[in-house]
Amino acid sequence: MSKSIVLAAIRTTGLKITQDRIIEIALSRYHPDGERECCSIIIPSSSPETGLALSEAQSIADWCAGSILLAWNVRLTHSFLKNTLQGQGLAIQCKQLNLDALTLHLLPESPLQSLEDLKAFLNWNESLQQAIDERDLLDAYLLYLFRRFEKGTVWEVIHGLAKRRSSPPKLKTDISTIPNAPGVYLFYGEHSELPIYIGKSIRLRQRILSHFQQDHCSEKEFKMAQQVACIKWIETPGELSALLLESKLIKEQLPLYNQKLRRKKRIVGYQLKTNVLGYLTLHIHTQMVMEDTEEETVLGAFTSVHAAKRHLERLIKSYQLCPKLCGLEKTNSVCFSFQLGRCLGACNEEEGVLSYNKRVHEAVTLFKNAIWPYPGSIAIKEQHLKGAQWLLFNQWRYLGTFDNEQDLNAFTGNLHAVDWDRDTYRILKQFLKEERPQDEVVVL
Repeated sequence: MSKSIVLAAIRTTGLKITQDRIIEIALSRYHPDGERECCSIIIPSSSPETGLALSEAQSIADWCAGSILLAWNVRLTHSFLKNTLQGQGLAIQCKQLNLDALTLHLLPESPLQSLEDLKAFLNWNESLQQAIDERDLLDAYLLYLFRRFEKGTVWEVIHGLAKRRSSPPKLKTDISTIPNAPGVYLFYGEHSELPIYIGKSIRLRQRILSHFQQDHCSEKEFKMAQQVACIKWIETPGELSALLLESKLIKEQLPLYNQKLRRKKRIVGYQLKTNVLGYLTLHIHTQMVMEDTEEETVLGAFTSVHAAKRHLERLIKSYQLCPKLCGLEKTNSVCFSFQLGRCLGACNEEEGVLSYNKRVHEAVTLFKNAIWPYPGSIAIKEQHLKGAQWLLFNQWRYLGTFDNEQDLNAFTGNLHAVDWDRDTYRILKQFLKEERPQDEVVVL
């Protein structure tokens, strides 16, 4: 039990860990022999983006090396310190412990929810305008605990709590109870009935931990880690069933931090038409989407008109398409690309209809739904520890999961009673692209 304890307080330009920076740092280091050291650093606003001088950064890295970092919001403090030291090519290597976790263990009857609560608890009348003020308050609290419970007892509790893997401040779920098996996991906020995030993995526990180990790199991950209070999970036989369940739950429950898979209210893509001369035209088109449909009224799915335009410009260049026929030039004469020799003349009928239309079809092939490559239904076998399950598909539709071959072969459901779903189509198409054992995909 030889680790030092470092109490830390910081002031920053804001709370965005990937954009804001530290402007004040105040530290106290407690050694096992009872010695206590203090330091504080104020970083001028004129300092370079990293803020700290290399010598200052090295001192902080040395102070924290092999210690236990103790702070009011230790994940926020640790994330800012980590990003700051990384700017100087250094690392912060220490365990972390939130002060409220220590309070909950030693003083369960005293819910201290904020620094203002702590000030009231200690009858502290000083203001908290600077990082050094907050550090002095935390010092006073730690010394109070040393007096009330004896230093050795508090020291032992701190080291015991810090041995546990660092987890988000509000999280009540014991991550060690989550299996490292395929499935879907759901993050819930402290008072939310609906999940704030839904994810999937073939190794649930490992994937969940990765959210909290890398949260200093992403604003979204950090905010999520600060909010998550409960984790639920659903085991699945394998990766494919996890992907399908994740897609279904996200569209049903609309979690705050799942933007990509949430059901879209509008779709931006390309509309393919034929003009009076027989040439195919491509135009960027936005339409409202009420339900997924197998009929392709719009080719592609882009997040914005700008993204669709950028991709269309690349298609025009790669396939020598006419910008005028693609809706990017409004002119009564030939397009500008024809004058530069990049368009082959579809806009003035110099290029024939057949050759031009062939290139247009080639350009949009990737956006067209693939033809179902089987004569009928297929069953995909997922093997797991308790046995096997079969997932039934036909015409890119997911028809259900069966626990045994007898039930699978006895299925007589109506194919068109199941709606065609764009995400299911994409998931299954990608799955079938990859090499599979011969007995994994069974044609019925």
